[in-house]
Amino acid sequence: MNTAEIRHLAKESIKGKHFKACVIILIYLLLTMLIAMVPIVGSIGSIVLSIPFSYGLVYTMIKLKRNENVGYFDFVSTAFSNFGNAWKVAFSMLGKLWPYLLAYVLLVLVLTFSIAFFGTGIAISQPTANELLNSNGFTSTPFLIALFITIIIFSIACIVIYVLFILKSLYYSLSYYVLYDNSSLTGKEIVEQSHTLMKGNRWNFVKMQIPYYLAYIGIVLLVSILAGIISIASETTLLMVLLYVFIYCAILYILPLIQFAIIEFYEKVK
Repeated sequence: MNTAEIRHLAKESIKGKHFKACVIILIYLLLTMLIAMVPIVGSIGSIVLSIPFSYGLVYTMIKLKRNENVGYFDFVSTAFSNFGNAWKVAFSMLGKLWPYLLAYVLLVLVLTFSIAFFGTGIAISQPTANELLNSNGFTSTPFLIALFITIIIFSIACIVIYVLFILKSLYYSLSYYVLYDNSSLTGKEIVEQSHTLMKGNRWNFVKMQIPYYLAYIGIVLLVSILAGIISIASETTLLMVLLYVFIYCAILYILPLIQFAIIEFYEKVK
């Protein structure tokens, strides 16, 4: 698969729509942030609405790319009208990924307790650092060595499980795009169709997006360097504000391109 061609087609298809796509994504980001800031119920509301809103954004971007009429707040109405559909797909994805999530959580818990015990043991052993401590007990040298080895092993295990989780989740990256064209299917059928489409295409999917993220990282690094130089050279805050505004504008410029590229990718593998 020619991923460069997909990016080129995405760039061509977004012409005349880029500004509107940027505004829609900006509204989406601001609205989700405002919901999260609501006292008491904000965090719960953010979790409950995050899935339907994500689908609403995908839905809006697909309509925009296919030259269909779309409003700036259509993702909100779509989120509520497809609330059940979005969550059924999310639960179906979770049904495929839960063993990796459970394993990761358990490993993190074990790793956290191991680090805590190791830190406590080191703190207790500091006064007698030049001596061997009790061969038995919490602060014994063999016990600390065993804890240190455990930390290394479980750290590696966490990384491995996380990588496996990412690799597995890539199979379901097109689930919401499949839902757009197949709303009558069950959640299980949708994620399985996404799995079929992504089989043999996971690396292409990642490779297609790499230039976008490299551009973003490059912009952030450049702005960070410039911000550091400005802060050393002067105390001018206006330039700092302008630099950070530039970063946010760059993000808003890149995000629609990523969305259109994914849609182009989906239409190609479909």
